[in-house]
Order: sequence, then C-alpha cells, then structure tokens
Amino acid sequence: LPEGSLMMAILLAGGIPLAAAFLAWKVPAAEILAGIVFTAVANPLFVHLESIPTEWQVFSMWIIGTAIGAQMTREAMRSIREFSVMSLVLTVVLIGIGLVLGWLLFRTTSLDLMTALIGSCPGALEAMIILAGAMGADAPMVAAMHTARLVIVMVVLPLLVRRAVRPRETETAG
Repeated sequence: LPEGSLMMAILLAGGIPLAAAFLAWKVPAAEILAGIVFTAVANPLFVHLESIPTEWQVFSMWIIGTAIGAQMTREAMRSIREFSVMSLVLTVVLIGIGLVLGWLLFRTTSLDLMTALIGSCPGALEAMIILAGAMGADAPMVAAMHTARLVIVMVVLPLLVRRAVRPRETETAG
C-alpha cells in the first residue's frame, strides 16, 4: 500500500458517515465541512498525517474543479455578463480588504507576511492552500485560517440570508 493509504481510508471511513449526518441535518456545504471537521479532529488525535500524498491532493482538486465546472451551462455563462462588472468590483474590494487585514495581522502577530496575506484574502479554501504551498507560505496556517472562515460563513450566512429574505417574502405575500 502507498504511504498514508491506510490513514486516508480511516479518514474516508469516518468522514463519509459524518457527511451523511450533516446532509440529514441540512448543514450547508455538508460534504466539505464533514471532511474538514472529521479530519481536523482525527488527525491530531490518532491519524497524524503531515499531509496527504500529492497524488491524492491533485485528484481531489480535479474532482472539486470538475464538480464546479459541470454546473456551468450556456445560460449561466450568458448571465455572467450581466453581473461581470459588479463581480469585478466586489472581487477587487474584497482582495483590498484582505490585503489590509493581512498586513495588520502581520504587524500584530508572529505570522510572516506571505501567510498573513494569503490567509486573509478571499478565495476558496482549496485554492488558497494550493497558493500558500506554491508561494512558500505556511500552508497549514492558511488552511486553518480559511477553514475557520468557511465554518463561520457556513454557520452565519444562512441565518443572515434567511433574515434578509423573510421580510421581502411577507411583503410580496401581503
């Protein structure tokens, strides 16, 4: 067996049932959060993987990319034009805020500048971890920062969206 395969099998054996439970409980992003939560708890306690094999990383990123890409349709691509300018503005603003927050984090903590910047800027968890590794930042710290952000967003955002949408639904019903 390739190195780490047994431990990866343990993580899958525990993560898949947790994902099923998260789906049943209607937890947002249940599949990804289940893997993050189970591995974050299991790894320090008994698995002790430094990282997963490179082949597993590449394959998992390809699967995630394929799942996202498969959702694109011609209609979705056409509708992007309508929102492209606002999306560009929003992206630039969020990156700017992330850079400012990262610089402040660098100045007030022991984090190196690269880790603080990548950890503070917006982006998908997987992409930011890959970027951190490629740029020589502390990838586990960036993973922890973005995981915390992801969990907070997944818990808080549904509550905020429900609250924002509820008054409009009552207005249109009345």
